[in-house]
Amino acid sequence: MRSFAVGDTHLLFIKDDGNLWGCGSNSWGQISSDMMPPMFRSSPVLIDTNVLSVTATRHATLFTKASGAVWAR
Repeated sequence: MRSFAVGDTHLLFIKDDGNLWGCGSNSWGQISSDMMPPMFRSSPVLIDTNVLSVTATRHATLFTKASGAVWAR
């Protein structure tokens, strides 16, 4: 594992291959805005690829991609 971040109710981690995974509460779309209805994820879900860094706030996920783009969920 390259790095991880923890919000109030969700966990995020970047694996060595650069894939960003997350689990826990998705009530604010902090894991994926594509999941409807937003629900608790007990198993990790792939969020994105080619991710360099990740941070978490109470109800949000912020990450930087290898391209330099910054994403927020």
